[in-house]
Amino acid sequence: MLLNSTRRLVAISAVLLMAVCATAHAQYPNKAIQVAIPFGPGPSDLMARITATCLSSRYKQPVVVVNKPGANGFIGASFIKAAAPDGYTLGFAASTMVTDLAMGENTSFDVRKDLEPITKIVYGVQGIFINSELPVQSMADLVAYAKANPGKVNYGSVGVGSVNHLATEALAITTGTNIVHIPYPKGTAAFLTAVMSGELQMAMTDVNSAQGMLETGKLKLLAILATQRLPSRPTIPLIPDAVPGMTTYIGNLWYGYFAPLQTPKEIIDRTYTELRGCLTDEEVRAQFRKVGYEGTQLVANRPDEFKASIAEDVVKISDLVKRANIKRQ
Repeated sequence: MLLNSTRRLVAISAVLLMAVCATAHAQYPNKAIQVAIPFGPGPSDLMARITATCLSSRYKQPVVVVNKPGANGFIGASFIKAAAPDGYTLGFAASTMVTDLAMGENTSFDVRKDLEPITKIVYGVQGIFINSELPVQSMADLVAYAKANPGKVNYGSVGVGSVNHLATEALAITTGTNIVHIPYPKGTAAFLTAVMSGELQMAMTDVNSAQGMLETGKLKLLAILATQRLPSRPTIPLIPDAVPGMTTYIGNLWYGYFAPLQTPKEIIDRTYTELRGCLTDEEVRAQFRKVGYEGTQLVANRPDEFKASIAEDVVKISDLVKRANIKRQ
């Protein structure tokens, strides 16, 4: 009799717990949400704030962006990882988490195992920029020029293992060309200035970052790393069209939303649905255009698609790192 009573009590308790959890999920959110980002104020910060403001409007609750920069993003990523899996701490992070993992860095953090992907929000489009006086008019010309001048075509990036370094190495391997990497740790403006002066012959970087320099006439955008042309630059061809085998899995920095591991699926799915709604909102899309991202660059893929793409990226970039023998000092 006592045993049966105990079993009934346990069963009732389990049902009540499930009911409480279901009610909590149904009422989500009923307080402020924080979105932690592993970098400081800047363009990336703006993208997080655009989507956070939209979420706040849709949820009728405050959604506050919290900057957690430092240690190449590790501090912010660790903060998101350690947060309670209740949906009240989300993360907005970049694909550098994937490239660092592929480079064998931050081995105590693995985005595939330590976070729940919600959705990819946006991706940047990298382009190949050349000095305007270089005798090159197309990607075919550039490849031919590099093959005719092995070891004499220099390109810049912000550093070893950076997105633009990896993308250009992928191009070199795919085309069988011998081009020389010169890091410019002071940033994109530094190596693009070097391209304009003739110190470098080429560089690959986000199209948005070069707009002002393109207007000088000393820099030329040759092609972009994307699957479709940009509406604002319809005459600029696609690198994959000109270079068979060159794909977009490397080179385009993306940003997306994550949650701590074990966050309930109902909350993950609800957040995804709301973010997808944000990216179809014309006011939100207009705000993204103001910071340089066109509608074709907005994504909102499903959580399972995002998770699968991250795992695939790690494998492909790891393979590139090995093939190109890329090592950070």
